[in-house]
Amino acid sequence: MVFSSLNFIFIFLPAVLTLYYVTLYFFSRQRFLFSAVNFVLFITSLFFYISGEKKFFWVMLLVGFVDYCLALLIDHERQQTNKQQSKKLLFYALLISVISNMGLLFYFKYAQFMSELLKNVFPHSYVFDVVLPIGISFYTFESMSYIIDVYRGQVKATRRFIDYWAFITFFPHLVAGPIIRYIDLKKQLEFRTHSWEQVAEGFRRFSIGLGKKVILANPLGYYADMIFQLDSSRLDTALAWVAASTYTLQIYFDFSGYSDMAIGLAKMFGIDLPENFNAPYISRSIREFWQRWHITLSHWFRDYLYIPLGGNKKGVLKEYRNLFLVFVLCGLWHGANVTFFLWGCYHGFFLILERIWKARWALRIPQWLQHIYAVVIIIFSWVIFRSESYEQIVNMYRNMLGLSSHLISKDTVTLVTRPHFYVYFLLAVACCVPFIYDLDKKSYTWSLFIFVISCIFLCGQEYNPFIYFRF
Repeated sequence: MVFSSLNFIFIFLPAVLTLYYVTLYFFSRQRFLFSAVNFVLFITSLFFYISGEKKFFWVMLLVGFVDYCLALLIDHERQQTNKQQSKKLLFYALLISVISNMGLLFYFKYAQFMSELLKNVFPHSYVFDVVLPIGISFYTFESMSYIIDVYRGQVKATRRFIDYWAFITFFPHLVAGPIIRYIDLKKQLEFRTHSWEQVAEGFRRFSIGLGKKVILANPLGYYADMIFQLDSSRLDTALAWVAASTYTLQIYFDFSGYSDMAIGLAKMFGIDLPENFNAPYISRSIREFWQRWHITLSHWFRDYLYIPLGGNKKGVLKEYRNLFLVFVLCGLWHGANVTFFLWGCYHGFFLILERIWKARWALRIPQWLQHIYAVVIIIFSWVIFRSESYEQIVNMYRNMLGLSSHLISKDTVTLVTRPHFYVYFLLAVACCVPFIYDLDKKSYTWSLFIFVISCIFLCGQEYNPFIYFRF
């Protein structure tokens, strides 16, 4: 089940909201009020997940249960008098958590890819056929962040079992983020306020995200997929740029739209989730881009990998090494494919390059040229991300750089002269500017209009994918 579906909008969500607020009303005077409503969130979230992942839902439950128990063990051992022995047990508990989480993630995400590589070297070796559980990249990172924070002493392990499971399974962020930390959600799980203003604000934010996904990302994705699936002999320079720029817009509105819907849904239950996007395409550098794109993932890698490796505190060369390693792993986090590895290397390279030349960058290059630089580099990076093989990357780059036999063909003319394509493309470009959303904050009527139009689109759309479900 996806947020941008009629079943979710008109059946699941109203049912969950009704059950939640009825429970809130009847237990409003009880001291275990939030345990009751958190239990409702846990049960309904589990139902939501199982409706889309019937086979491997146990993986999420296993991850959560192991880390819940290990966190309690860490908290208990920290209070013991034998500090030397306790220190070892603390480390072993953390190690078990990291190994179990990363082991599951590696098996489901990379075992098939690795076995296929071995097959090329050893033809008689076995190839794993592994199905990737929905959202595993997100909930394993969230669960690891919890136990690492407990190990560091930044948060105490919770004994409120239902609160912990509500954190792990909370359906708005479960399958596609934002990646949240228990330390940020702890107080809200124990106590939060509810009001109709929050529900209205949540609906407004959900409507914006739904509009991004249904009105912009889906039509743009249709055109992008159509071009990327063409044989390389049918591509030309213009068509390659159309494909790259269209996919650049699609992935932003697809993913940021889903994040907006998640934030809006959480708000309806009185919970504030962190922002995940902040107009990334107005950036003037790749460094700024990563401060605005998938913010919660960037913060996770910063706090749990880059800084523990030494960050920028141990010399320039180690800083560059750490930065490059983080983005290689960020690429591999997205999937087991050489294209994701190259995508991570690509961003790591430009981030290091910008740090080397940062003084000249700031003083000598006009801001408008910095913006053009960033947009072009970003567009080229999404070609790597979208391509299915190294050969497809090379073919797309050859065409984009004008090295193909044709600059423009009949296919390009046919596509770009479609009125619908112009409307979707230009509207998407306009919506990359943040002031568009500031206008919507002044009127809930406008949000209702977007919601109605989105539902009309859903009634007639057969193409409704979600890019980040495969991560």
